[in-house]
Amino acid sequence: MGVKILQGRISIMRRIGFCLLVSGILLMGVKAEQSRVIVLESSASVFGAAPWTQAVSVSAGSGRRFYLLSRPLSTLAVYDHPNRPARFRRVLAHRPTALAIGPRGRIYLAEPAASRIRVLSPTGQPVRTIPVAHHHPVSLAVLNDGRLVVAAPRMNGTLLHLFDPSGREVMGFG
Repeated sequence: MGVKILQGRISIMRRIGFCLLVSGILLMGVKAEQSRVIVLESSASVFGAAPWTQAVSVSAGSGRRFYLLSRPLSTLAVYDHPNRPARFRRVLAHRPTALAIGPRGRIYLAEPAASRIRVLSPTGQPVRTIPVAHHHPVSLAVLNDGRLVVAAPRMNGTLLHLFDPSGREVMGFG
């Protein structure tokens, strides 16, 4: 009985188009189709340049590119899979705490201290900044259509906020 209820809830979430799981600083988008499980295994040979990993993301397409955000130097490194050196490495100024990869390969970084989301090109060049005024984004997810969901617990008394692809806040909920 419990399994059928769970399957029904999962089906409902898929119909909605996305599901958000917020636990601490974890926020994940779920596609309408069934997702593959990707297991990440850290090793010094692959992730030696990022010993204090804060966040990890995988490209949506083939899942063959790893994005690592590390501390204390706030470094973003991009690795090809398997065991290839970083494609690029960039030191970031405002100590982002979370990252997500968009459908076109753009890199989205949550910067709570600066109250913004920074967007980088797939090669690490700045594209734009999405202000999240007076709030501190702690996690984010990019949906398949380019919309952005930001977890910012102090934002107008709501937890989750949906931004359209242009960076305009559409709604808050949670």
